[in-house]
Amino acid sequence: MQMAIALVLAVALLACGGAAVPTAQERGTPDITPEEANRIPPPAPTNLAVTRSEGANVISWRPSGLQIVSAYKIYKKTGTSDFKEIAKVKAPPFVDDAGSPKATYAVRALTVYNTESRLSKPVSPSASAKDQKR
Repeated sequence: MQMAIALVLAVALLACGGAAVPTAQERGTPDITPEEANRIPPPAPTNLAVTRSEGANVISWRPSGLQIVSAYKIYKKTGTSDFKEIAKVKAPPFVDDAGSPKATYAVRALTVYNTESRLSKPVSPSASAKDQKR
């Protein structure tokens, strides 16, 4: 690990023509510790979609792409109720066999440090969607 850091510094020095690499403060960015960085929430999942298939709701979304995202929490609500967590999965999609055509879903990303994203934009099955074969 220390060798890798030294290599990165050497490459940075060469890239700047041997000039000193500016500090975070000189660049106008704050110094943060690794512990503080671990508390930064990941971005909320995007491209959430719900399709009906053989009486179930299939929830899909674009995976994070961040290596620290270890799981996704699926939330569901019906009517005017609050969102309730119904599942935790490692990757999309998720099939809700008890899904109603009127259910609304949202997803959160969860990191290996148990930091959660905000909820994704909520979505429901399309009113015009017909049951499709899985």
